[in-house]
Amino acid sequence: MGVGHIGKTLAQRLSAAGHDVKVANSRGPHTIEADVPASGGRAVPPASSPERPGPT
Repeated sequence: MGVGHIGKTLAQRLSAAGHDVKVANSRGPHTIEADVPASGGRAVPPASSPERPGPT
């Protein structure tokens, strides 16, 4: 999941519901703001996040 405004909110709510949430961006986990991991999202490199489905 990305870490924009919507991604941060989803990470927080899904984590609160008991889900294991991984967040990533193209610049790497060290660039993810501290409030995202603090709210339950786990910062990971893009390569370890699930593959994005292609267009249908």
